[in-house]
Amino acid sequence: MKKYLIEDLKCGITETGLDSVVASIKFNNEQESKWLNIFEIEGIPSFNLSKDDIFDKLIKDDVSDKEYAKLLDDTFIDNFNGMPLGEYEDMIEYINKKDETQDTLLLRLIIALVRADNDDTKKIIKKSKGKYLDEIDIPVSDIEEDME
Repeated sequence: MKKYLIEDLKCGITETGLDSVVASIKFNNEQESKWLNIFEIEGIPSFNLSKDDIFDKLIKDDVSDKEYAKLLDDTFIDNFNGMPLGEYEDMIEYINKKDETQDTLLLRLIIALVRADNDDTKKIIKKSKGKYLDEIDIPVSDIEEDME
């Protein structure tokens, strides 16, 4: 099984003033590095996968910019290596039914990152950067807690 190395993590609130949070994780799957991005608007997640770091563009969230709209279209994903992406509860339910894989761990990590408060976000970044996924103690997100 390939191991994912977490190379970088970012999280922040968008500049639009809406209740929107963006988290991005750069991971290396032993072949290439990619960025998994989650853009949460009022509790609803949307995912993007990109080779380049698009975090700053997501934070700016300039919907009037045609290039930004194209970027969102080009990088949008509704599944990650066969795992369906959508509502948090559906994703956690799917993860809980599957054996633990690098993909399920990465998804749990990005959900924990985007759902954490500011202090916990900093802790997650500090404890995760430069480590393999199976070396990280991924905190239980509020979504997972609510489903227990």
